[in-house]
Amino acid sequence: VLLIALLLILAHIAWLQIFRISTLEPRARQVSQQIVSTVNLTRAALISAEPAKRYALLGELAAREGVQVHVAKPDDDVTALPKSEFYELVLEDLQLQLGPDTQFSLARNGVVGIWVSFDIDGDEYWMLLPETHLVDDASLRWVGWGALVLLLAVAVAWLIVARINRPLKALTLGAEQMGKGVNP
Repeated sequence: VLLIALLLILAHIAWLQIFRISTLEPRARQVSQQIVSTVNLTRAALISAEPAKRYALLGELAAREGVQVHVAKPDDDVTALPKSEFYELVLEDLQLQLGPDTQFSLARNGVVGIWVSFDIDGDEYWMLLPETHLVDDASLRWVGWGALVLLLAVAVAWLIVARINRPLKALTLGAEQMGKGVNP
């Protein structure tokens, strides 16, 4: 039973690694595409809005969507991204679609969030996106389901082994009794 359980656990760990690796790039591309869409739509709305109505537009974006646009300043304190393959893929895709000068950070001037830089006619801006705008990472749910399946598989394996061992124990006991000369 222990060998079967160990084999199942090792297979599950291998499955988790394969799952993590296979979902990393598609998830990063999906996140960057959502950011790019939000930046492009906001940029287009600001460019096409009447100058007198731009502040109202920004207020409505902040109130309804949680998207904030700030003017970039030379003394902005932009926190570097954590060293992660996921963030590197997102940044690479953002720079490919929005331009090589695009910056991406998880904190700016001490405010935590998803920050992306963009420009309008040479003027630099920062957009703050709420984390709820990004694609939900469903991999933790899959890990939970995988753990449940693993537990069920180990339980079923234990029941099968226990069911097979019961008659074998009876045969062993009977053989021992016959060896002692006792009729089982």
